[in-house]
Amino acid sequence: MKAGTATYVYGLLERKTRPAVERAPAGLPGVGPLRALPVADGLWLLAAPAPLARYGEEPIERGLRDLDWVSACALGHERVAEHFLDQGTLLPMKLFTLFTSDEAAVAQSKGDSKRVARLRERLRGRVEWGIRMRRREEAPSARPAAQARSGLEFLQRKARARELARGERSGDRTRAEATLKSLRTLSVAAVRKELPAEAGRLLLDAVLLVDRAKTAALRRAVAQRARALAREGVELVLTGPWPAYHFLETRR
Repeated sequence: MKAGTATYVYGLLERKTRPAVERAPAGLPGVGPLRALPVADGLWLLAAPAPLARYGEEPIERGLRDLDWVSACALGHERVAEHFLDQGTLLPMKLFTLFTSDEAAVAQSKGDSKRVARLRERLRGRVEWGIRMRRREEAPSARPAAQARSGLEFLQRKARARELARGERSGDRTRAEATLKSLRTLSVAAVRKELPAEAGRLLLDAVLLVDRAKTAALRRAVAQRARALAREGVELVLTGPWPAYHFLETRR
């Protein structure tokens, strides 16, 4: 390891033979060539030398204020992680995981062997999928509404207008719950993300940890439910497969 460099780690890969890192795409801007560092039998650390002038503590703190810089780094990290998704059991690291040296990175993985073993068991043969539900925008009414015939009807119309402004309809929350419950049966774990106050027409944002053998069944189930929801003005989208970032900590 040259002076002035750290070891950037993309993830741990469970695989019998050394992965062909030479075929991997470019990672973070300015980071050196990817290496596969042996940690234990069948376990490799996907790492690269990172110049401290660019990825030291202070440069990263400055860079975090630059959205374009962070995006470029995140895309590079994801390119490498996704490249190895089909080559074994991948335990992806978070963005900007750095160690002082290769030896320190390997030592950390060995020292955390019990947790790593649990994660290897949990993620083996599985990948992460994302599901999102969103209500489509409605075209404005072509004719003005007739005057309300009662105070109750006036209040009901006001409530309906508020729902439309938020992109909601009566029953949308129930639809979201039913959709997640249905697709959850095809997964071994699920995480439902909290929707921000400004979520607008977004009704559901969740991720599932799914056995690779159930990929076709998941796609069919999503397609079937998406057709039914489309008739109610709701879009359901499946994304993935992704590295299992949301399932690296506690069991869900």
